[in-house]
Amino acid sequence: MDQCPAGALEIVGHRYGLDELVAALLRDRTFYRNSGGGVTLSGGEATLYGDYAGALAQQLQEAGTHVLLETCGHFEWERFAAQLLPHLDAVYWDLKLADPQDHERWCGRDNRLIIENLDRLIDQSNEQLEVLVRIPLVPNLTCTRDNLEALAEHLRARGAERVALLPYNPMWLPKALALGRSAPEQPDDRWLEPDELALAQAAFKDFTIL
Repeated sequence: MDQCPAGALEIVGHRYGLDELVAALLRDRTFYRNSGGGVTLSGGEATLYGDYAGALAQQLQEAGTHVLLETCGHFEWERFAAQLLPHLDAVYWDLKLADPQDHERWCGRDNRLIIENLDRLIDQSNEQLEVLVRIPLVPNLTCTRDNLEALAEHLRARGAERVALLPYNPMWLPKALALGRSAPEQPDDRWLEPDELALAQAAFKDFTIL
């Protein structure tokens, strides 16, 4: 149906052909240039649409626009390396849980492919490709001493020097309920406490924290 009588559901978005989207994005290129910004491919998961996203990134980069990808990292490396990687200036990589079983329980897949892909990407990062690992801090789930220290140990061993710590925001729950979805099982659903943020910062004390 086109409309929801209760107003809880609405269609958001517009289908763009590649050339149409490139033209729309490049209308703001003066702003990108003056602000130091660019275009972010986010989602959802942009790597699911590698052909389209890669062609888009290529045209934007050729036009002098900075292109950043936000990803969960669960993709086939060979396709990513061929379709998207050559046309990216930066990658923001969300890393949640160190333990594969915990990751499968809470995210639906284990993290082996994600970790493998991240390691390969870090090995290929250079002055032309910025890689930033972002860690969402969910109370009593990702924001635990054991998980944070395990993630820090792995990233340290790979030579990563910067991380972004993202305090949990529970304001998504009313939106999920408005869509008719039940509240998911999770250990806690609240704002992060100051001592929990301090715990996370201590685990990454030898990193630059953004």
